[in-house]
Amino acid sequence: MRKLTQQEVKENELSILKSVAEYCDKNNIHYTLMFGTLLGSIRHDGFIPWDDDIDIAIPRDEYEWFLDNYKDTKYSVLSSKTQQEYPYPFAKVVDKSIKVIEQTSNSADMSLYIDVFPVDNVPDSSEGTKHLKKCEIICRVLLYKMISLKYPTDLVHKLLHTATKLILCPFSINYILKKQKSLTTKYKESNTKTVAITSIRLGCKCMFPRDIFYELEKHRFENEEFNIPVEYDNVLTSFYGDYMTPPPDNQRGGHYLEAYWRE
Repeated sequence: MRKLTQQEVKENELSILKSVAEYCDKNNIHYTLMFGTLLGSIRHDGFIPWDDDIDIAIPRDEYEWFLDNYKDTKYSVLSSKTQQEYPYPFAKVVDKSIKVIEQTSNSADMSLYIDVFPVDNVPDSSEGTKHLKKCEIICRVLLYKMISLKYPTDLVHKLLHTATKLILCPFSINYILKKQKSLTTKYKESNTKTVAITSIRLGCKCMFPRDIFYELEKHRFENEEFNIPVEYDNVLTSFYGDYMTPPPDNQRGGHYLEAYWRE
């Protein structure tokens, strides 16, 4: 199998994003660039130079519809609905013609992807903070269950990781994912003014007014334009603080993946 260059990885991820964005626009789905992809769009008009990741977020009801209905001749949705023992509490849209090897994953057969995160309702009161702390804990449990012991880290974290994996042995990925989804969608039917991305470990940094994910505008990412929040400054400041100042060289970590064309 021929290995893709980093530039080829980015170009093929961008192609997936274009397909998803076109589908969402056509079907009135409020997707938005998120996390490092949003940061890259604002600070670099594209990918962060030392990263090759693409993340988007979609409100939960539209997210579930997207998972059930997205169709493309080249790409497909990957989630716990479509694959047994899928280890993530969010979906991916994948290009199955490209094989990916990640140090962060136990999976032996991953495909090139972009990540699609659901945005969930959370209580407007102080209960929202408590709820997100619970969500953060179960995300950490999932991470330790999913992540490969080959992931580069220090000795203390490797020992903790190993011990946690042993404790979690009796519990399947599917069991933990069901518990996670039950928790994160607890307020799905509630008319809250506050929402959050509950499927990662950032906790309260991911809690925003609902309108953040509905009031969108187009912004450049590479040679295309995609949705970003009108209030992107609030989002990026919450995630990164002084987001327009790049980190020092020794903190510019990227993804741990290798990509190969399947034969």
